[in-house]
Amino acid sequence: MAKEPPIRRRAQSSRPVDPEFDGAADSAEPTPDAPAAEQETASPSETAPRFRRLPRPVRVRQSWLRRHGQKTAWALGFVLGAALGIGSLIHWIYHSPRFALESLRQITVLGARQVTPAQVRQIFAADLGRNVFFIPLRRRLRALDQLPWVKSAALLRLWPNQLQVRLTERQPVALARVGHGMEYIDAGGVLLPIPPHAAFQGAVLSGLAGAAHGNPGDADRRKIQVAAFLQLRQALHQQKLSAAQAFAEIDVSDPRNLRALVTPAAAGGRSLLLDLGRRHFGRRYRLYLQHVNHWLASYPLLQSVDLRYDGEAILNTGAARAAAVSR
Repeated sequence: MAKEPPIRRRAQSSRPVDPEFDGAADSAEPTPDAPAAEQETASPSETAPRFRRLPRPVRVRQSWLRRHGQKTAWALGFVLGAALGIGSLIHWIYHSPRFALESLRQITVLGARQVTPAQVRQIFAADLGRNVFFIPLRRRLRALDQLPWVKSAALLRLWPNQLQVRLTERQPVALARVGHGMEYIDAGGVLLPIPPHAAFQGAVLSGLAGAAHGNPGDADRRKIQVAAFLQLRQALHQQKLSAAQAFAEIDVSDPRNLRALVTPAAAGGRSLLLDLGRRHFGRRYRLYLQHVNHWLASYPLLQSVDLRYDGEAILNTGAARAAAVSR
């Protein structure tokens, strides 16, 4: 029996073939006589992988330190250098003898009239030789507030080694009878010693709380008493009179009834006591001025006049019975 000749098949190349440049034999349609295996074999262009370029490059994220490390180092170096420079400057200012208070003449005092500059400078005697930046200003301000005439004080450091003290002094409104002596008193009820060569002339107030013993702790009560006197002074100002000219002394022990001593010319040097109450001072004092000469002519021993009732006056004639006089 004769052997059939072997079927020879064309070897296929492993290199991919572009169909556009392939030969005519490869691009031709398979013939009916071709084996089924060749007809089912896919073209190389269909099985070969396709590589495409991405539309934009891939960004690689870097660490924060790598991106900002140089800037951070510059910033830290600048801050460290500035801190060292400021520290050196502060150390030089605090320890340099150029800023020492060597004399009390380096202290300037402004606004002192009743308080002498020597009294103010004496408070800083313990600071001689000390750096002005180490002087305890709050403690020195408290000491300045203890001076009798000082209402408020301000303390400033001036470059390089000077101090400036600015004072606001109290303003007296009347003379106060304190024990057997006299002192000034301001609108806040604070008693003030009379300085040498004082030229203030004011009404004399008596009956002030704590004034008999010089007690400064009753300033709040004295403030109420002085406020009543200031109302009386304002009413007299409208009459173009001053309290010192009108009254010899004003008793403010009871702010609801101010009592004033007057010395009219027709009384022959005797003093009369006026009860003025706590309001309508101008009207009541005007009633007294209109009738005082007639009262003294009718009652030579007249001792006091009660003007607390508007429209009339009650006279203490020195007799057993008081007389009521209507306006």
